[in-house]
Amino acid sequence: MKNLKKLTILHSNDMHGDFLQEQVDDKLVGGVSMLSGYINKVRAEEPNTIYAIAGDMFRGSVIDSEFMGLSTIEIMNMLDPDIATLGNHEFDVGDRAIENSWVNAEINRAKFGVENELPQLLVSNMFIKYAEDGSVIEYTDADIDPANIGTNAFGAGAYAKTGAVNYSITEVNGIKIGLFGMTGSNAYGYCKNSDLTRMECIATANAYSKYLK
Repeated sequence: MKNLKKLTILHSNDMHGDFLQEQVDDKLVGGVSMLSGYINKVRAEEPNTIYAIAGDMFRGSVIDSEFMGLSTIEIMNMLDPDIATLGNHEFDVGDRAIENSWVNAEINRAKFGVENELPQLLVSNMFIKYAEDGSVIEYTDADIDPANIGTNAFGAGAYAKTGAVNYSITEVNGIKIGLFGMTGSNAYGYCKNSDLTRMECIATANAYSKYLK
């Protein structure tokens, strides 16, 4: 069918700062170098390709723990991802660490002349928890408004320095694609005492799908 176009979506998740290959029986498995090779192979064979980091980049290796995610962001950025979102382990060291790591990675990218820009961070369902007077803001599903980034903690709140947006629209070979990123229920267990609150994924997905359709 001549009007059909093929779109390839690649994603990686749960890297946990584990950059190196491991020997399993007689094979080398895992590691960023093998992941990079696979991504480059697919991109060469399938030009209409999007690569997303789907969360849990952080926590696991000694290097990642020592630098609180900074090294992980910089190494994953060498894979030239199109977008990234947050998993629960990004909150292991506190929600402020996400902003600090992202901002410092941008500083280092400029300092050391890294050409690849950091991937666009998508955060669609993490909201600001407290009003200016310290009271807890009560949200309903009606407050999930893709057109209004004002309540988004990473888009316009305390963590806006990450440059996160609540959605993006990209075009691949004439195909317009709407993208948004959600953090699952497990993540809230790591940040429930912070100034973040989380909207449910189903309600968020319904609102954004309708808006971007």
